[in-house]
Amino acid sequence: MPQDTASNELCILPGELEREIFELAASESLQIAARLTLVARRVREWIEPSLYRIFRANRRGRVFPPFCLGTQNSTLDMPRLMRYGQHIRHVVLREHSARSVRKILDRCPNVENLALWIVDGSCAPLVPVLEALPLKRLSVDALDFLLFHGEEMVDVPITLNITHLDINNFGYLDVTEWEQITSLPELTHLFFNGCPRGELLENLLHKCVKLELLVLFIPWGERISSPFQHGHGQPKIRDKRLVKVSSIVEYEKQWELGTLRGGDFWKIYEEKRDSARLDLE
Repeated sequence: MPQDTASNELCILPGELEREIFELAASESLQIAARLTLVARRVREWIEPSLYRIFRANRRGRVFPPFCLGTQNSTLDMPRLMRYGQHIRHVVLREHSARSVRKILDRCPNVENLALWIVDGSCAPLVPVLEALPLKRLSVDALDFLLFHGEEMVDVPITLNITHLDINNFGYLDVTEWEQITSLPELTHLFFNGCPRGELLENLLHKCVKLELLVLFIPWGERISSPFQHGHGQPKIRDKRLVKVSSIVEYEKQWELGTLRGGDFWKIYEEKRDSARLDLE
């Protein structure tokens, strides 16, 4: 009895479907994506750009992807960064000089999501670089955002179309110093690691016309004047867009998960806001 030859034949998937399957598998993690590039040349061509979608660089830690010369992570491989920089969409730079930040971003023209933490030196020269990027999300330390140089603030207007802004290490600074936030025309999500004065919050809620969510991180037990409380003759601020949190998620982990799967800490706070709205109704 002849064998059924059809059962022994390999199942050949359409090219588009095969690519979609591999890209979906690669989106699970960068480690899986790296392994998949070894399957075949065509798979490598599909998957390799995703390996460079995220760029992380900590002066005291390793750089990923490996854009450094040697094993000490002391010198960036600029030709390699230039080659793959067009694929980079998400960047975290911690404890780098402003000059180093500029060199990196100059070679990554398509960055949409940027975290700048603890920049050494004046950030004023970075303004035109940031304005040239298609930025949608920005995470930055408070003093860096205000473009401090020594003890004097550099008065440089910022023209960014970012939708999400989170400001770390926030302190009690003059309200006028934060007015530039209200000039961000597309801002929908704002996060303060700290508690601004009520006057500033009211200005932001009133002037940021597209604002959908304003998150304040106020740690448990911190005794500060809160806009959620009555005090000094001022009424308590009530706004459905305003959310208070007293514990913070693993930010860097959530940040990376968001770049891979779209679920980051903003999603968590959006759900908290929506839950509070339901409680009020």
